[in-house]
Amino acid sequence: MVHADDMDTQSQSAVVFETFGGPEALHVETEMPTPQPAAGEVRIHVEAASVQWTDTMIRRGKYPEVRKPGPFIPGYDLVGTIDALGPEVTGLSVGDRVADLTTVGANARYAVRAAAGLTRVPKTVDASEATALVLSWMTAYQALSRVAKVQPGQRVLVIGGNGAVGLAAIGLAEAMGYEPWVTASEKHRVALEERGARVFPRAGWSSAVREAGGVDVVIDGVGESGFAGAFEALRAGGCVVGIGMSSVINRGGGLPGMGWALAQFSVRNLWPNRKRGAFFSITDYRKKNPEHWSEDLATLFSLLDAGSIRPTIAETLTLGQVADAHRRLEKGGLQGKLILDPWA
Repeated sequence: MVHADDMDTQSQSAVVFETFGGPEALHVETEMPTPQPAAGEVRIHVEAASVQWTDTMIRRGKYPEVRKPGPFIPGYDLVGTIDALGPEVTGLSVGDRVADLTTVGANARYAVRAAAGLTRVPKTVDASEATALVLSWMTAYQALSRVAKVQPGQRVLVIGGNGAVGLAAIGLAEAMGYEPWVTASEKHRVALEERGARVFPRAGWSSAVREAGGVDVVIDGVGESGFAGAFEALRAGGCVVGIGMSSVINRGGGLPGMGWALAQFSVRNLWPNRKRGAFFSITDYRKKNPEHWSEDLATLFSLLDAGSIRPTIAETLTLGQVADAHRRLEKGGLQGKLILDPWA
C-alpha cells in the first residue's frame, strides 16, 4: 500500500486556464507539481475523462457552480486507478479502479479526489465508455428513474436528441423499457432513427408531438420560452424534467435570464393541469442523495459490463487537443462523446 508521504514529488501534465474566455484560454502545462492526497483523499491515475459542453460553459464563466477566478484544470468527470492513498482512507486500495464526477480537475494525468465520493469501476469495461456514463448517462438515468419515475411502455421525449443526454436516453430505452422520442435537425434524423428513436423536427415539435398523442416525460435542457413547449407536449399526468437552459445561456441572458426561465417553469408547474415539472441538477441531487449516486452509477457500470448499453465514442483526444474539442462542442453536430486520454 502506497501512502502520500511515501511518494516522490514529481511533475505532471494538465490542461489549465487562468481566466474565463474562449478556447484559446486553454493551454497545457507539463511541469505542474503532482497533486498529493490529504486526509480522506486518494490520488487517481486518470485513464479517461470526457470533454463536454458543460466544460465550455465553465471555461466561459457561464456555469453557476464555478464563478471564482482561476487558474483551473477543467474536466467534469474521470475514470482511473488509485495510485496513492492519503491518511485515514479505508475501504480502498492502490490499484482499485474508480470513477467520479469532478466538475473541474479531470483534464490531467493525476487528480486528487475525496475517497468517500468514488464509485468502483469493473476492470473489464473500457475506460472511455465508462467515463462517458458519469455525467451524460447519469443525468439521463437519474432524471428518468429518480425524478420522472418513468415506467415501462411510457413515451419519453428528449429535446435535442443528438446531444449527449439525448443519445444516452435513446441508449437506455431498451434496458428501461420506455419508447424514445427526440427532437433533432433533419441532418441527424436517419442516424437517430437507426438508434431506435422517433424523431420530430426542431421547428414546431410541440404541436407535432401533441398530434402524435403526446408523451409521458419530457427531458428538456434547452428551456426555450420557459419550457412552454415541453409542458404542451405532455399528456395529463406527465412530467417535465428541466436539466438546463442552453437557449438562455446562448443568448447571453446570464443569471437573470436563468432566474426568469426558472420562474416561468415554476408557474407552469403550478397550473392545475395534472402535469408536473422538476428541475434536475446532477450535482445538487448528488449532494442531497449520495447513496443514490453510488447505486445508480454502479447500475450503469453493470449494464455496460453486461453489454446492455453501449455509449458512442466520437473520438479520443490528447491533452493538446482540448481547445479544439471545445470548439467542436460549441459548433455542435457531434455524434457521441469526445474522450480525453491524458497519457496519449
